[in-house]
Amino acid sequence: MTSVVQNCNPRRTSAVLGSDVRTLYGPGKITDTLCGLQFAISPRSFYQVNPEQTEVLYAKAIEFAALTGKETVIDAYCGIGTIGL
Repeated sequence: MTSVVQNCNPRRTSAVLGSDVRTLYGPGKITDTLCGLQFAISPRSFYQVNPEQTEVLYAKAIEFAALTGKETVIDAYCGIGTIGL
């Protein structure tokens, strides 16, 4: 275990996480390697929970996209940016 954080959401809404994040132990983030790149993941970041399958999925997406390098690609709704990188 590298970090313990507490997130409180006192509002009665459909939002799961609140705006208040308190680090109780450690740096308040974790790191993971995906497709050869290292990512710092904060408590409120979106990151895939299964990195091994994520790499398989991204490889298949690259294969199906058949990019030539001349396209403009927009990485919308990417969380912490793992797809575009």
